[in-house]
Amino acid sequence: MKRSNLITLHPENPHYFLWKGEPTVLVTSSEHYGALINPDFDFEKYLHTLNELGYNNTRVFLGDYVEGPHDFCIEANTLAPLPGRFLCPWARSDVPGFDLGGNKFDLDRWNPDYFRRLHAFFTLAESLGIVVETLFFFIGTNWAHLPLNPANNINGIKAIRPEEYLTLHNGNILERQEAYVRKLTGELSRYGNLIFNICMEPWFLNAEHTGFVSPPSAETKAWIQRVSEWITEADKGSDGRKHLISVDYSNRGARIPPEELATYFRNVSVFNTHYDKYAELVRLNYDLPRAFAYNETGFLDTYHSEEYRVHGWRFLFSGGALYNNLDYTFQTGAEDGRGRAEFSCPDYVGCGNPEIKHQLVHLLAFMRSVPFLKMKPDRSVIAVGDFEEDVWPLAWPGHEYAFYIERGHSCRLVLNIPSGTYHIRWIDPVTGKVITEETAENREEQLKVVSPVYLRDILLHIKSTE
Repeated sequence: MKRSNLITLHPENPHYFLWKGEPTVLVTSSEHYGALINPDFDFEKYLHTLNELGYNNTRVFLGDYVEGPHDFCIEANTLAPLPGRFLCPWARSDVPGFDLGGNKFDLDRWNPDYFRRLHAFFTLAESLGIVVETLFFFIGTNWAHLPLNPANNINGIKAIRPEEYLTLHNGNILERQEAYVRKLTGELSRYGNLIFNICMEPWFLNAEHTGFVSPPSAETKAWIQRVSEWITEADKGSDGRKHLISVDYSNRGARIPPEELATYFRNVSVFNTHYDKYAELVRLNYDLPRAFAYNETGFLDTYHSEEYRVHGWRFLFSGGALYNNLDYTFQTGAEDGRGRAEFSCPDYVGCGNPEIKHQLVHLLAFMRSVPFLKMKPDRSVIAVGDFEEDVWPLAWPGHEYAFYIERGHSCRLVLNIPSGTYHIRWIDPVTGKVITEETAENREEQLKVVSPVYLRDILLHIKSTE
């Protein structure tokens, strides 16, 4: 099987992707990862909506994990199917008693209905040009719901503590995890439009240290390494190429020790972060030859916050390759993103702003319009400027520059740019429209620019005409 459209790291700049022969970044505003396992969710409408908006990415759980009503305070949660409706790779037995309704699972039998939906989902996503990050594992606070919990299946699974689930010391669950990974990898290996994610938030019950920002423990890192080996071994293709493998590394971003790339993460090409509003993951690890993804947002104002959009511009202008805003306006019955997000407690809130999905697409459009493969985040290009810490530059020195400015209402900059003639555009990142443009002669080694008035943020694009 030859996978001509397999997404890979770009050989010239591994901070970015190569897909269909083109340098690629991925941007989306996605539902809460339940499009596959929730059979009442119309994934066709959802995927077509993403395509019509102009996005090229989504994220889905493959079936080891499910949420119940009100978990994480989320109402109308796509990841929480109605009682008895959870669809996963394992077939139901004739024994009642699954925690979320319906019969328990028989881990010795696969579920044909699930695999029909799986292939329909990935076939459509591939035809629409949407890359799917596929999530194998998570536990969160929901061990009681998981099919591999001994209470939820008929196969003699030994009882373990929840924090042992994502380790190599989880009893006879490990062999079931391996069978699941190999089966799903084999089924999906025919598709080029996917990234295999080993685990969402593996630090959740297995943090290396206390605090909000922590990578997973050494025990869980060893388990991650083993799972990556299963994926690599089961990933079949006659051309010898393998799908990208990703893993969530930490909230907010932390330094990845380079020595761990040769051990725990030797098969991992993409590192993910959550709630990373200042792009710390990519800024702390830009020296590593990997791609970096910010693929879950939250805890901001539900209906009005523009920060969900701002975070995306910051991350990609810091050298990131993927931004996924978690958008709770996508719901069962509102797969076109017109739902109203509701949360039952103040501890967990997320994006319910219906405008964000129409704004973030301009980030993807702009990145596609510039030679980002040759551009790097480079603050030395700013000689003098208003609130420099809120100016995010990408530079291909002497050729092309882009600056995302996300504070104030006007901005003056003195830029270290070689002499020459440049086309200068000021762009509204909310609408993607050009506000002003001009051609200017820079006779010195510095270029002075003054922005038009703006409301929250503005984009400056400078391109040599020579």
